[in-house]
Amino acid sequence: MKPELTFILGAMEDGCLTKRESIGDFTIEFDQKNKEWLEELSKCFKVVFGKTSSIKTTKRGFFRLRIHSKEIFQKLENLMKRREELIENSSLECKAKFLRGVFDSESSVHRKRFVIALSNKNTNLLKFCKNLLEDFNIKTGSICKSNKDVFEFCVFGRDNLEKFRQRVGFLHPDRKRKLDELLKMSH
Repeated sequence: MKPELTFILGAMEDGCLTKRESIGDFTIEFDQKNKEWLEELSKCFKVVFGKTSSIKTTKRGFFRLRIHSKEIFQKLENLMKRREELIENSSLECKAKFLRGVFDSESSVHRKRFVIALSNKNTNLLKFCKNLLEDFNIKTGSICKSNKDVFEFCVFGRDNLEKFRQRVGFLHPDRKRKLDELLKMSH
């Protein structure tokens, strides 16, 4: 499996698969504040599926990457059903790229404390990510409810954040910058 594909499978946490079969519309779509991240994601789609995608500005000032393709839609839909199994049996590089995609999509970096929080409604995804982080010797806190129906766990401490940066990292420019700035802070 290509690392770019595992990144896409993680980034799908920020994506949407929409089909309107009656009119033959099969769409993969990502909305983001950061255009640069979408451009990198677009490159991954080009490597994996050989398809270029358009990035446009929405009325709300976000950027939208959109791909219209029944073939890619169906492949992604099938891969998402087996995502955990595929990732579990892949290389460390692919596991890191998957985690990068999920953390780019669903995490936040604290401004002053050495904490990265990963939030999602899907506790199975969070458990899976925690287990994958163990493969990189990155320790995490427990999964707990953060609000109404969202759960989270955190990666704590300078050492764990440094391991995260080196072994998984962010592709998302904003999160990458925040982590770099945080780790420059003195003890």
